Amino acid sequence: GVHEAYDDTVSSTNLQTLDMPCPTRSLLPRSPCMDSDNELHDSVNSSSQQKLTVFQSVVVVATGLVAGGVVHALRQLNAFLGDQIRSLYMPFLLSDDGNASAKEERILFAWGAYTGMGIATALGALLLVVGVPQAQGSGLPHLIAYLNGARLRYYSSLAVLLTKFMATSLTVASGLFAGPEGPIIHMGAVIGKQTLR
Repeated sequence: GVHEAYDDTVSSTNLQTLDMPCPTRSLLPRSPCMDSDNELHDSVNSSSQQKLTVFQSVVVVATGLVAGGVVHALRQLNAFLGDQIRSLYMPFLLSDDGNASAKEERILFAWGAYTGMGIATALGALLLVVGVPQAQGSGLPHLIAYLNGARLRYYSSLAVLLTKFMATSLTVASGLFAGPEGPIIHMGAVIGKQTLR
């Protein structure tokens, strides 16, 4: 009823011949002025969408480069720690003086050195994550919860990133049945969040 009466009024009055500003969209569902408004709106949206796409591309590339650097550093640190631990027990295994009882003692010393370093590095990782509890575990369940809208405090802080990096290195070097794959995904998510800030 009201829209039909309004449309009849608009159709009887030629808005293009009147020198008046275009009415708002809420008052006038369709007018000749709206075509120019829509074109302007579309050009603004297109421009801002292009800027957003470029920004998103830069963020994705920056996140990938930083995460790749972190993974490379993690692998280098794991290799270094592994070499240091091997240097403690390999001399016992490689020395051979022909004495059978001495060989058993060397194997026992090698086992003790390897086990002792494994326990020491695992305890180091444990102490790190006790200080920053958000860095415990792989981080994947928390990441899934975060992506589904859960609010997690301090989940993506730099302290979590550094603690996760060091704890993962120590855990892998300790020889425990744990790999760096889950923590790497968590660290990548933290890097992405920090890049957006």
